[in-house]
Amino acid sequence: MELTLENVTMQFKKKSVVDGFTITLHPGIYGFLGANGAGKTTLMRIIATLLKPTAGTILWDGKEIHKIREEYLGVLGYQPQLFGHYPNFTGWEFIDYLGAVKGLSKKETEERGKKLFEVMDLTEAWNKKIRTYSGGMKQRLNIIQALLNDPKILLLDEPTAGLDPKQRLKLKNYLASISSNRIILLSTHITSDVESIADQIIFIKDGKLICSGKEEKLLMEIQGKVWEYPITEKELLNLPSNVQLIGYHRDGVEIRAKVVSEQSPSKDALPKAPVLEALYLFYNPEEIDHGRK
Repeated sequence: MELTLENVTMQFKKKSVVDGFTITLHPGIYGFLGANGAGKTTLMRIIATLLKPTAGTILWDGKEIHKIREEYLGVLGYQPQLFGHYPNFTGWEFIDYLGAVKGLSKKETEERGKKLFEVMDLTEAWNKKIRTYSGGMKQRLNIIQALLNDPKILLLDEPTAGLDPKQRLKLKNYLASISSNRIILLSTHITSDVESIADQIIFIKDGKLICSGKEEKLLMEIQGKVWEYPITEKELLNLPSNVQLIGYHRDGVEIRAKVVSEQSPSKDALPKAPVLEALYLFYNPEEIDHGRK
């Protein structure tokens, strides 16, 4: 079982939103990490055949996906960020309808649907109109429809949006339990969504694959280079070019900066263990000014 992206490029008005993306995926969980606007959603839509790339090829077990589209869609499950619902349908009526669209029998839809409603803690809302659902409930219904046909390729675009911590953990545990015989692509800008669950982390920026690999291997990039130390407001705004800020917080009147630097940036600096959040901010320093302080 193999999904291969070969030099996939997508341009809009001559601007590359996905740029020469090449990777081969086998069964397991892949965490696609990147800031909003990095190209993750466009890449998901390309893999789901909703967009045809400007250049490049996607192969499913050696076959170009657009040449075997019907077969390919039969093994695909896709949870987009935005998914239309029929507000006057109950949750079950909606899933029953989508089961028919996906070519499932009534029995298959009922068996899988009931199990997934339980997994997503939505059983009590089974017969309630979707118009009464909260945003988080609609998101869970969206995930159910993606899993309904027991897909071999599962695309999840920001799946934890609207989920509470308990639901996020339950989803992560469920994905881990089914990942041995399917390819799961989980796209997010939240590092905790993929920490400890992803077999491989894939960093995306400006539509390009920056790096990929196991979490522990990727963290070697900043091993021994993460520091925290007290700093003044003026120093914070004028860090030397060889010191990259990856976060800061105020401890009373004191500012404590977290940085990546080859050498200790201050006599008061303390070494910190590298974590995925630090690596994410190392690649996306512009995110620090958007609630990541």
